[in-house]
Amino acid sequence: MKEKIRKCYFNRLKFHKLLNGYRQFDPTRGTHYILDLVLIDNMKTEYIKRTELMRPLGLVEMIPMPFVTETTKLFLILPIHSDERSLAIRFLHFVNKTLFDRETRDKFELLLTHIVTTKQEYSQSQKWFDELRQQVDLIRQIRTQITITYHTYLLPSTTIPRYAQSIYLLEFFQMKLRTNSLIFLTNPYVDIDSDFLNRCRLNVIEHTQIFFPIAFYQYHPKIIARTQPITNNSTIELHKSHGWFNAYAFDHVGLHMSDYIQLKKLVQQLNLTFTNQNLYDLFVQLSDLHVLRAPDQSLRVHYHSIQCDSLLQSNTIEYNRCLAQREKGLASRSQLAMVIIEDEQGLNSSTKKK
Repeated sequence: MKEKIRKCYFNRLKFHKLLNGYRQFDPTRGTHYILDLVLIDNMKTEYIKRTELMRPLGLVEMIPMPFVTETTKLFLILPIHSDERSLAIRFLHFVNKTLFDRETRDKFELLLTHIVTTKQEYSQSQKWFDELRQQVDLIRQIRTQITITYHTYLLPSTTIPRYAQSIYLLEFFQMKLRTNSLIFLTNPYVDIDSDFLNRCRLNVIEHTQIFFPIAFYQYHPKIIARTQPITNNSTIELHKSHGWFNAYAFDHVGLHMSDYIQLKKLVQQLNLTFTNQNLYDLFVQLSDLHVLRAPDQSLRVHYHSIQCDSLLQSNTIEYNRCLAQREKGLASRSQLAMVIIEDEQGLNSSTKKK
């Protein structure tokens, strides 16, 4: 940049400082920059000049990948905490319309997994499943080809944060599923569209690649309704005023059980512990597998409040991620500004009436 300035102004002006900068990345072209530069002459007089730069992408390299197929059987693990039964019922109603008509027992199995923290909850788990069984029985009257199973998992500790529970779930299912099983782990707040499962089958490659899709998270419905009418509360519209792609969450993961087992061996060899660890961070730090991380519009998560409690403070990274989700997941900046302005106007009008 300094060399360009020298040639353009024949040493009459020199770079002094950067005033403003704008950067935009285009995956097809490269990175586009707009810079406001402060230049000075020999008399120390300042001049503001705007310049545009383009940093093109490097050469595209074709990487050979192992063959994968859309016929691979996928095990969808749905962890359900005791206070999330109604969410699981809503999840069943949605996937009955989007997934179940396309899947068969040879290609798909849904594992409803009740997460409990006490022995008392564990003893009552079969009764807890009764309402879910009623819904599943109704679905099976039409979708006879679908396999849905019930499981109960007692967490070894009540202090395990939710971001670390995926590791314990995989440990639980290691003895129940085959080593080469393809798994997708998610949560009951999600809506899954019909094309997602095949994309998961193609993006997860055993011993080569795991898949952490970035889901579209809904903003607070009441704030959305104040700025834009919502026609249907049961679905999430893919629009910038309705939500955001939450890159701070790692609740959704597709992988083969064999790759998790290999990761566990690495953890044991290094004398590390799974306690309060994020599965994504462990794969990035310890494994040679490629981690595919990309936005996916077929995963849409309903709004729910995020609690950043004391359990998270022992892990600074996770605590900061939680705070970022809580801050950005309420609404966009423009929507929040509109709400504040409307509330202030309403307060002023009521004050004048008094």
